[in-house]
Amino acid sequence: MIDYYYEFPEGTKLFDLDSEILEVRRSKNYDAYNVTAIICNKMATWMSNPELQVGPAVIVRANIKGLNIHQIYNVPVTRLNYVKVYQ
Repeated sequence: MIDYYYEFPEGTKLFDLDSEILEVRRSKNYDAYNVTAIICNKMATWMSNPELQVGPAVIVRANIKGLNIHQIYNVPVTRLNYVKVYQ
């Protein structure tokens, strides 16, 4: 179940977190992939150049870029930047 509050404020650096990648879609406007994942029971999104696989992953490091409401699911979503993922 997804929690309906933000875990961390903007600008926070994250290290070594378990995650579950839910969706990986090719961006229509950029040469990258839109990734949607669950981290600490919170929804998170970021852009990735290499195509990631749906399933478990470890967020080695990331920065929190922003906090928004997801336009489809209407839940809080954390936007990440500078994400390094290990699968």
